[in-house]
Amino acid sequence: MEHWRGIGKVIEECGEVLQLLGKAIPFPTGDHPDGQGEVRSRLEAEIADLYAAMDYFIETNHLDPEVIDGRYVQKLEQFRAWGLTGIAAKQGGA
Repeated sequence: MEHWRGIGKVIEECGEVLQLLGKAIPFPTGDHPDGQGEVRSRLEAEIADLYAAMDYFIETNHLDPEVIDGRYVQKLEQFRAWGLTGIAAKQGGA
């Protein structure tokens, strides 16, 4: 493969999501003082853009969606087990 088609768009959209996540820390509810509107709705829009860029990247570069979906399911289960702390819940006794 000569190059990864769509990689620049994935990077751009990741950056936009990261920027809004940074804004969500000090302004978790409501508008950001940059005048661009509510952080939550902007974040939703940018996540949608990132999903589209990722799907295009996967499709165009002939990556295996079954491999990606399998890993996705495993990681989502792990993240849910961690909860908000990032630490796995103790199982069993102490």
